[in-house]
Formats: sequence, C-alpha cells, structure tokens
Amino acid sequence: MVQESQNKILVIDDELTVRQNVAAYLEDSGFTVYQAENGRVGLELYFQEKPDAVLVDLDMPEVNGFEVLVAIREDSIETPVIIVSGAGEVKN
Repeated sequence: MVQESQNKILVIDDELTVRQNVAAYLEDSGFTVYQAENGRVGLELYFQEKPDAVLVDLDMPEVNGFEVLVAIREDSIETPVIIVSGAGEVKN
C-alpha cells in the first residue's frame, strides 16, 4: 500500500514548463503536488484538496494570482501562499 504524503502543495501557473519543473522538484523532495494551469482550476483544486501550501503565479488568464490569494485568505489565514512570478524586466 502506498502512503500519501502528508505535505500537499498546490502549484498554480499558466506556464506548463514552470509548473512541471517546480512540481518535479517538490515531488523529488517528498511532497504530493497538485498542478493547475490557471487560477480558476487552482481554486477548484484548493477547495477540493486543502493543500498545506500554495505556490501561485501572478499573471494568469481567467483568475489571476491576486484573486487566488484573496480567495484562499478568506478561507484560511493559516495556509501559506507563495507568490512566484516572472513579472518584471530582466536586463543584461
């Protein structure tokens, strides 16, 4: 029998590669990871799975990261939400 990890993390990002890389790292570290391609799907998974932490991008279609943060805060002040975003400009 496979025992599910007690540490569940939800990764919400509209960039597939980013989502998969973050999820792979966390899974290798022993976490159970749920992935969502936008904020709407992310909130559905959040309320279904009640993860221990959420990593969320800011700029996404349908429901953005700020809206996700507000919805999670209304449900639970205890759930850590980490904003992970490539927003901004990188200069060489």
